[in-house]
Amino acid sequence: MIEELVGIDLPEIAFWSRILIWEMGRFNSDMMAMGGLSGALGLGVVGQWMTDSRGLMLDRFENLTSARI
Repeated sequence: MIEELVGIDLPEIAFWSRILIWEMGRFNSDMMAMGGLSGALGLGVVGQWMTDSRGLMLDRFENLTSARI
């Protein structure tokens, strides 16, 4: 990580929150892939569920980072 190169000690809570955000981002992209694939296969309702769940996940990102997504 960049902190190791600069020589800054990172608090453990910051390390784990970064990991949590990375995993949420990966899960978010998986939901988009499943929603797109299900829409292509004719399962439109599943695609809508995934899009709605993705919106909830983006709301969590905004709560954690205080940034608009």
